[in-house]
Amino acid sequence: MDSPRLPRLAIVAFALLMGACMTPKVTADHDPTADFSKLHTFQWLDGEQKRTGALRMGPEAVDGLIRDVVERELSGKGITPQADGAPDFLLRYHAAVGTEILVATVSRDAGGSTRSLPVRHDVGTLVIDVVEPAGQRVIWQASLQAEVDRYLPREKRRERLTGFVHRMFESFPPK
Repeated sequence: MDSPRLPRLAIVAFALLMGACMTPKVTADHDPTADFSKLHTFQWLDGEQKRTGALRMGPEAVDGLIRDVVERELSGKGITPQADGAPDFLLRYHAAVGTEILVATVSRDAGGSTRSLPVRHDVGTLVIDVVEPAGQRVIWQASLQAEVDRYLPREKRRERLTGFVHRMFESFPPK
């Protein structure tokens, strides 16, 4: 006997709930031998920043948004970009978007019958490196993994990224 299908509304509600429940994961680490008290100016490493995964926005728009948000966060800490000369440190980022599948059990009826339901969602990862200019050694790194909503309006996307970058830089510079 074929079992009844879950109503579409229940599936949509479940998918929305799963998206709301995913807490962004932030990690940060640093080289304990580095002297962070001398870091006052930075430059972005030359070349295209590494990105993987298809994004709804073009890569140039994503690149500009990430750089702008990171620069504003550092500016709030008294660290400024340096156009000419030797900066105290270099910055680079890596961004990726992939699809994750979560499997959850959803109750179908009052009799307690259950069914597994796969839910796909996009997960983005952003890694930011602070690199010493002389040896190109990474002295601080933070990473964030969070669900990606490809359809957010530009301002909401900026607001969300600003919050994420703020969380990433909470431990920068290390004391």
